[in-house]
Amino acid sequence: MPVAISTSNFANLRRQRGATAVEMAVLIGPLFIVIFVIVEASRFFYTDHQVILLADELARQTVIQKSNSPLSAWNQYVASRTPLLDADRLTLNQSLSSAGDTDYLKLSLAYEFEYLIPLVNSGTQTIVYNRIVPLGGF
Repeated sequence: MPVAISTSNFANLRRQRGATAVEMAVLIGPLFIVIFVIVEASRFFYTDHQVILLADELARQTVIQKSNSPLSAWNQYVASRTPLLDADRLTLNQSLSSAGDTDYLKLSLAYEFEYLIPLVNSGTQTIVYNRIVPLGGF
């Protein structure tokens, strides 16, 4: 036996579709904001971790080579180790100091991180890590 469908059911269905469209319009903006913030935070933490690894590796290479000039072949090294970081935004500063009989080399690595989302922390933030390396090994 066929089921009779009244026209009032269709009217209710149309009203529900309209309510669904309004709910989606209200929720889509905050949803995209949350997604973009998650992506930006992930990018920042990834970049921060890569700069830490680079500073550690640079200090390690300075000890291994027993050199007080880690700036040699710097750009080539950065490009080969961290392809997702922009080598032009990385700056390396070095300074010599001594304490007693031991000479030390202070390496300061800074990276200018640029946010993709406007109005987040003025667009850029500097990530800085320092390493102090005894010259001549341990």
